[in-house]
Amino acid sequence: MRAFSLLVVALLACAAGAAGCSADAKQVTPARRSLQVLQTEDAWSRLQAAISARYADYLSTLTPAQLAAEEAAREGDPGAGQIAVRWSQHGTLRAVSAWQMRIPTTSASSDAADRATAFVQEYSALFGVGQTPQALAVTRTKARASDGGTVVYLGQRLAGLPVFRGEVMIHVGEDGDLLWVSGFTIPESTVDATATAPAVTAQQAAAQVGGDAGSAELGWFDAEAFGGSTGSPALAWRLLAADHSIEFYVDSRTGAQLWRRELTRSDSGEHYETFYCGSCDPNGFGSLAYDNRCHGSGYGDPAVICPPNSCWGNGECVPSPWFPGDTYNLANTTERVYHYLWYRHGRDGWDNATCGTPGWPCTDPLAHRMRATANWPFTPNSCNAEWRGIGQGEYVRVGPGFVANDVLGHEFTHGIVDAEGVAPVPWLGIEEGMADVFGEFVEQYVQGGPDWLQASGVGCTPPSRRNLADPPAQSFMCGITQPGPDNLANLSDCGSPNSDATHFNAGILGKAGYLMSRPATDPPASHWGVNVTGIGITTASQVWYQALSYYLTGTAQYSDMREALRASCNDKASGSYDNCVSAIDAVGLWTIDYDQGLSVVGGVARSNLGLMSKYLHYVSSDGNLYRRTWRCSPLPCGWKNPTLVGPVAAGGGPTSTVAGGIVWVFYPGPSYMMYTYLQGGTWYGPSIFTYYSHQNERPSAVTVNGDQIWFAWRDTSGTVWWAMWSAATGWQGNYNAGFSATGPVTLVSGEQDPFVYDPLRMYAVYRAGLEGRLYYRGFNFNNWTWNGTAYPIGRDDTQSQMVQPILTASHPPAAALYRGSLQVVVGGLAYPDNDETVPHYLSTGNSVGNPAYSWTWYNHLEGQANPDSFTFFPTGTGLELWYATPSSGASPLYRRIKNSR
Repeated sequence: MRAFSLLVVALLACAAGAAGCSADAKQVTPARRSLQVLQTEDAWSRLQAAISARYADYLSTLTPAQLAAEEAAREGDPGAGQIAVRWSQHGTLRAVSAWQMRIPTTSASSDAADRATAFVQEYSALFGVGQTPQALAVTRTKARASDGGTVVYLGQRLAGLPVFRGEVMIHVGEDGDLLWVSGFTIPESTVDATATAPAVTAQQAAAQVGGDAGSAELGWFDAEAFGGSTGSPALAWRLLAADHSIEFYVDSRTGAQLWRRELTRSDSGEHYETFYCGSCDPNGFGSLAYDNRCHGSGYGDPAVICPPNSCWGNGECVPSPWFPGDTYNLANTTERVYHYLWYRHGRDGWDNATCGTPGWPCTDPLAHRMRATANWPFTPNSCNAEWRGIGQGEYVRVGPGFVANDVLGHEFTHGIVDAEGVAPVPWLGIEEGMADVFGEFVEQYVQGGPDWLQASGVGCTPPSRRNLADPPAQSFMCGITQPGPDNLANLSDCGSPNSDATHFNAGILGKAGYLMSRPATDPPASHWGVNVTGIGITTASQVWYQALSYYLTGTAQYSDMREALRASCNDKASGSYDNCVSAIDAVGLWTIDYDQGLSVVGGVARSNLGLMSKYLHYVSSDGNLYRRTWRCSPLPCGWKNPTLVGPVAAGGGPTSTVAGGIVWVFYPGPSYMMYTYLQGGTWYGPSIFTYYSHQNERPSAVTVNGDQIWFAWRDTSGTVWWAMWSAATGWQGNYNAGFSATGPVTLVSGEQDPFVYDPLRMYAVYRAGLEGRLYYRGFNFNNWTWNGTAYPIGRDDTQSQMVQPILTASHPPAAALYRGSLQVVVGGLAYPDNDETVPHYLSTGNSVGNPAYSWTWYNHLEGQANPDSFTFFPTGTGLELWYATPSSGASPLYRRIKNSR
């Protein structure tokens, strides 16, 4: 039985009155809680069965040759055909996808909206709602650009009030099957439907934050939907600033500000907008617009009045008299962005002629399409441009003389993000990265080729600010001055999730856009060890537009971005799908989670022997260790044939490694440390490991120098010990490592890294000290001793201060060497200014062993809480993270992949 422990833990904490739980949290009885979990388990099992059955139907139509090709393609897929899923912290479904996924519905209607509604009612437990149509109701639909299907959006309401950013997106194929499901909902059981009367009025809430009381809307706020930490939903007011430039959320019980978001996307101080005006007075302010209509002097906003004698007969504004021969004037450039959207994507302006998104009325329905102004309110030479969003006029404002195709393309992309209702977590840089890429798409459409320099040719110094082809070529202030990132391993929050991080991190997606857009005839480009053959900028433009307009929804994070681009590669570049996806893999984006269909208690271990032989060892709810073998034939791929290995000590788990062609598995038995091994196709043991004389914690093993196993553990006093096995000498052991730890020791070696083979590198990662801070130290192979210096693991907030994470005793670290750098995953992480309860992934870059190293980034792993047990290791195709969620009983087992193909 599957246990959705995240949901149970959250509800238990709120029931106990834990800090951070709102007064609006529903007090759920144990009986109701158990029923809720069982209903979710049942719905998820039914959905998995439906997806698998539809795929089996598809396989039955294939010829033997086609079936063989399908099996070969499945083996090469990073998910190996398994069902990938992303859950919210509340245990509701955020995304589900699978190879060739098609989901049938019970609806007999041919209407896509009816079929989507039938689906959410049939699987209502996955979304935490009842089976009434009002719980998730259709708010809008649009045709899928790639085929005859339809995209259906359903908004969530609880107790008659909207759930802010509570929305589910469903793609319905032409034949009526569902092709894509993603979104965010909160369970009805977490709110009190009878407590919807606010204690704080809209006027009081507005006064608290300086907002406009007239814009106030009452609804349910949940931090996870905005990229924050999880908590209980709160009844809240949503308000706008008087000029609609800021969005506020205020707790209707306490008046406390829960969230604020800048609605104006400005590039002030982050990059310089382009093309100094050499043929006009740069101090002369002016204002023009391209919106397909002329306006007389008596019409509305003077910013959209065409100059005298400046109307074509068809009602359009003519090019600006400021720049009679200049192709980069404001009116022409805005018009060209419009033409790019229309002729390349069939889109009628930034909002596709819909006049704003649902719930956001247009400021001016007569001038809603493509408006731009050079009436900058600051200095005349302001090297700046910004998108003034929905409710603020819906136009681009740019410093006079600083107008270019890529700049206007960048800014109007922010408008598309608004119109599609997409709200990426700001500091991740996803929206800025997409805007940079679309800026180059516009530049290519107008000029015939991009230069991949964001805002190049400006009348300021430096001439451009972001280099999409080579992001590290330019450095930025991000906590400290450092090169721009070109891989998720360089992601940084700059010390706090601020605007610096927003623009700093844009280079990650910028690099993906550049790699994907390269001509298919160019030689492959290698990036972070991934060889990428481009698909051409015209096709890449279609892929990125498809992802933004049809697959992203709600608060997008990087795994959402990866899945959206991957699906768009299939829609728009199916003939070069592998090349298309390689560009995404090259910047290190993780997949969402692949559900292994197993429930485990605590530990899990994975090992590979060659390409096809894969083994999984895990502790089941009965307290025994089991082994499963990976098979792809016959389809579908999956873990087969559970084999009982033996009983495990309470709280223990396995660890596994491969040395000299032998798969070794160690685990704490009820009385002794045990081991079993695979040699020549036969499993031997389990046997007692006699060299382990200080039993206390789960050990870790690592392979080095071909046929050696290194084995480490700590005794009851905290002293670390180690043993070694080789084919020549057998076991040698019980050596004192010369240092102590406050938790399990994890070992990693250079031989485990298939990308940078270095058998003389080995590191121990462990907690130490009263606070349980995280350290690593290396092994000296010259004298077979552990180095005396332990290096702290953490992040650099400034050039002089290292902030180290503090780990709780129940969360051992997992580590791997990947492309020559040390990668560490930890749970229960805490910083002096930040108490994080979600798992984090840390990387050293390529500076392990250097005291002057810098940890290049830290970031929570999306959508999960406190894994107790990690297995984290490199493979021939990338990195795999396996984990089980914490629970008093069995918990689902997942894996996540950073694919390197």
